[in-house]
Amino acid sequence: MKKKIPVHIITGFLGAGKTTFLNHFLKIQENEKIVVIENEIGKINIDGASLVSSLSHIVELTAGCICCSLNDELFDVLEELYVKKDDIDRILIETTGIADPGAIAATFLNHPAVIKDFELINVIAIVDAHFIEI
Repeated sequence: MKKKIPVHIITGFLGAGKTTFLNHFLKIQENEKIVVIENEIGKINIDGASLVSSLSHIVELTAGCICCSLNDELFDVLEELYVKKDDIDRILIETTGIADPGAIAATFLNHPAVIKDFELINVIAIVDAHFIEI
C-alpha cells in the first residue's frame, strides 16, 4: 500500500496563537520529521522566524493567501514534498489569519491527485478565549 503523508491544517484569526500552538506541537513531536508550510499574506514572513529550529523543512508561501491566490503554488509544493515522502512523517500547514480553512481542506478532500498522496487528519482552529461568546 502506498504511503500517504498525513496533513494537519492550523487556522485562526490574527493573534489567536497559531504559531505558539505550532511551536508547542513541534516540541512534543520532536522525534518526527515534520514539514511546516507557513503561509503569510505579506511578502515578509514574520511567523517563520519564530518557529523552533528543529524542523525538517519550512516552506514559506508569502504574498498571497493559500486558500485562493496561492492555491496553484500549494499544489506545486505538495508535488515536491511527495517526492521526499520517505523523509517526511507529517505536514503542518499554518494559514494566514484571514484564510478560509474550508477552501484549503477542500484541496485535500476533493482533488484526486492530492487525495492519492496526502491524508487530511484534522483542521485545528485556534481561538483567542477573550473573544469567545458563550
